[in-house]
Amino acid sequence: MPRARKKRIPSPAFLLKPVAVSLIIAGSLSLIWMKTRVMEVRYEIAELEQQRVQLLNVQKDLLSQKSQFSSPARIAMRASRLGLTVPDRENVYLVKYQSRVVAVANHSKKEAGTPRL
Repeated sequence: MPRARKKRIPSPAFLLKPVAVSLIIAGSLSLIWMKTRVMEVRYEIAELEQQRVQLLNVQKDLLSQKSQFSSPARIAMRASRLGLTVPDRENVYLVKYQSRVVAVANHSKKEAGTPRL
């Protein structure tokens, strides 16, 4: 009868080297990936900063144009071109509205304005 051989169980040291090497490779690759990602984010931040500066310049220009268009001298000049004049004091009427309760039905109040000259 042939003798049965004993099966050899591999030692943990045999598996330790490939696991350690793969962990070192994975760690190195993740470190390289993180550094490249940081550089990409820095470039994005620089581009956004340039865009912010450009938008601030556009905002300054628009505020300048707004102040030019809304200046009283410019409004008066445009009004004179359109033939608008300042009215005489006799031609100005003040119209006031006086509120009063019209009807009270179903516990709801309705107000109506009546012009008063």
